[in-house]
Amino acid sequence: MLFRSQRALAETERDNKAKGVIAARNASTAEGQLGVARQRLTIDQQAPKGQIVQTDQGTMLVDPRGATATPVIGPGGVALTKPLKDIPANVNTAIITNSQNLNKVNQAIDLLSGKDVGALKGDKDATGWKGYAPQAILNRSDPKGVDTRAMISDIGSLILHDRSGAAITASESPRLMPFIPLATDDNPTALKKLTRFKQLYEQEQQAFADTYSKDQGYRPSPTKSAGGASNAGGPGGLSSDAIAAELKRRGH
Repeated sequence: MLFRSQRALAETERDNKAKGVIAARNASTAEGQLGVARQRLTIDQQAPKGQIVQTDQGTMLVDPRGATATPVIGPGGVALTKPLKDIPANVNTAIITNSQNLNKVNQAIDLLSGKDVGALKGDKDATGWKGYAPQAILNRSDPKGVDTRAMISDIGSLILHDRSGAAITASESPRLMPFIPLATDDNPTALKKLTRFKQLYEQEQQAFADTYSKDQGYRPSPTKSAGGASNAGGPGGLSSDAIAAELKRRGH
């Protein structure tokens, strides 16, 4: 009897120890799980909440709970900006047309200044009193000035696009019409008109550039990306300052 009681007691002790080990393991596991849960809770609390929204100020994280908006920072540590838009197709067409016509004005200035433009021959004396003669007689008597007079005569038919989308010929524009040169104008007068005509064209191009710029959320115009510039003199073109200097040299 005594031996059986001792054995039963030993078995009870072993069971109790086993249960203690299991309980300790369970407690350790529970504590570990609790720690993980706390870490997840901390991360979740610290993580930004809200919705990504594109605004005029850039990409923002808007949290409706606190009515807050914070900039979204990119990999480089710089706030993400609003994606740039393409310039509307009709506006881009207007910019390209104006740029091409501005180049023609520059060519007319070159020719009237006595410079050749490609196959076109320049002639300082292409205009003036001779312009009153009938065209057929004038071209035969003064073939050297044909290219220059032809380019000048085309100026009035150039089309100008403004920011409103309107497209009118120079001869229909109250602003441009006074500065369309005539074959009867003397050289300094024709150059002065063309210089002012060019400035007005450049103003319209600059208005487009200011309205549809990167600062306003637009990608650069393809004409500028390709190296074109509304204020450039074009191939061999004279700047407004150069034209003024030439006129001053001539005493006008």
